[in-house]
Amino acid sequence: MIEKESNIKFLIGKNFSGRSDYLKQLGKTDSEAFNSSIYVGEIPYNYLSGVSPTVLEELELFSQNTGRGTLDATYKLLDQYEFKKLYNSNPFLLSGGEQVVLSIIIGLLLEAPLMSIDTATEQLNLEWSEPLFDLMKSKLSGNQYFISDNRMDEYNFQYNTLIPEVPLQDYKYAFQKPEFKDIKLENSPQEVILQDIKFDYSKKNQVLQSISLELKPGNIYFLKGVNGAGKSTLSKVLSGILKTQAGQIIVNDNMINPYKYPGKLFGYSFQNPDEQLFSRTVEEEVLRFEKRETKAYTDRRDLFLEMFGLNEIRTCHPAELPYVIRKRIALAATLATDRPWYIMDEPTIGQDSEFIDFLISLFNHLVEQGKGLIIISHSQKFIQMFNAKVLYLVNGKLNYP
Repeated sequence: MIEKESNIKFLIGKNFSGRSDYLKQLGKTDSEAFNSSIYVGEIPYNYLSGVSPTVLEELELFSQNTGRGTLDATYKLLDQYEFKKLYNSNPFLLSGGEQVVLSIIIGLLLEAPLMSIDTATEQLNLEWSEPLFDLMKSKLSGNQYFISDNRMDEYNFQYNTLIPEVPLQDYKYAFQKPEFKDIKLENSPQEVILQDIKFDYSKKNQVLQSISLELKPGNIYFLKGVNGAGKSTLSKVLSGILKTQAGQIIVNDNMINPYKYPGKLFGYSFQNPDEQLFSRTVEEEVLRFEKRETKAYTDRRDLFLEMFGLNEIRTCHPAELPYVIRKRIALAATLATDRPWYIMDEPTIGQDSEFIDFLISLFNHLVEQGKGLIIISHSQKFIQMFNAKVLYLVNGKLNYP
């Protein structure tokens, strides 16, 4: 088990208990102990430089004054992740998990005495997170790490976590608890067949290769794969954000093109909610206003605002709200559209056990009504709560373990 002197400390607490504020203030409040600090938050690309056109140049930018031991150890880890194939890619075109790794590696290369990581590691699968934590435990340059991660009980570490005192904060807005309610949605169940779907971002980067699959309504599918495997790309093809370059999508014996009608068949909740939220108020984001709304339509908006604990902040601008709430708004907005199928990309990031229990009840309720769900998540504990069919994406192809 971990010793009290461990250089890694996990913060324990529910949402709105002050963990994020604590992490952001660490370097300021303890300036005598730490003369510099690095903070990596929930959206990793915010912590990239923005001046380097390639991953390799981004790494070189921050490694100029790095000690040899740290330099060798970090590049060895990148080799383990097979990052060399990404060296010529633009950092902002990486997957969310790849950006997490890159942003944390940059922090290691800077050799700051203190690094605070706010839920970013929740986006990594165990094959990537555990070697990263092992590198942190090696105490490179005497670094101290303070981490908020709601998945920490899933990690197979040989130590306990330490619980620093986290001060409670007064918030400008009232955040309500989620409350599951029995809902009746209208869209009829639809079976979807994929035949030889292919997609690539370039000739050298073929992401999806001949994806064939039958998706039956009333089921939850767990789309599994390492970071960068193409899970989000497949989701964007199904929801019509990206245009398939080969193959067919068939619904009720009719070939359809989701790219012409994005979001009509598959409602997609993005991994990063900021890529999804554009409206001026929370209520308009959850379900857009129509000139002549039916009562059922208005009631549906009100129901999802209430269920997701958003009613008190319904007139607020989403950009004013913390990440954990923006994530909830994005989830509510996707589900309120009432589509035959939903894709939930990392729905639990930044969420505490109370909200996750609510999601489990809601997702199970939806499939009981004939809806279909595809869930992308690196949380094994979350997925084990469902009777899900596993789809394993490896090297651009689907396997069925």
